[in-house]
Amino acid sequence: MKAETFTLKDAFVFSLTSSEDFRGSFFETWNASIFKEKNISFDPKRHAICINPNTLTLRGMHFQKSPHGDAKVVTVLQGKAWDVLIDLRKDSPTYLKWVGIELSAQNKKAVFIPAGIAHGYLTLEEHTTVSYLISAEYHKESSGGVRWNDPAFKINWPQKPKHISPQDLSFPEMGPE
Repeated sequence: MKAETFTLKDAFVFSLTSSEDFRGSFFETWNASIFKEKNISFDPKRHAICINPNTLTLRGMHFQKSPHGDAKVVTVLQGKAWDVLIDLRKDSPTYLKWVGIELSAQNKKAVFIPAGIAHGYLTLEEHTTVSYLISAEYHKESSGGVRWNDPAFKINWPQKPKHISPQDLSFPEMGPE
């Protein structure tokens, strides 16, 4: 597992190294020693799997508000997704900036998303399965989101989504600061 800094402050991309033999492959998606070496404070409390049967399914842009903010490690276990992060931390030098990266079972990359950053993805293949390690318990009252197509961010999605939940469509736009 190799950590590389990412465009947004405190976010990282991990290249996951695997061991392979006749049985298949084995790779780590989180390693406390590597996180400590990079000064990343992350103590997972939950693990979740999201199965997306359809191509062009959009999930996002989600976050939990402080004091229940949650950091995440996101990995695609099957299929392919365009993963997007938006920095919503007002004190960050990358505030309101976004970054996208393709995550897939083939490229074996994972993303560390600090608390205060909205996250979402668009599936690029059928049956895309996404793994989340999450640092906080779910807190419904702190759950929030911003619009995936908000003009304030100008996110360059690779394709137009076909499947979006009513909740994700109802998220507000940021509006002028």
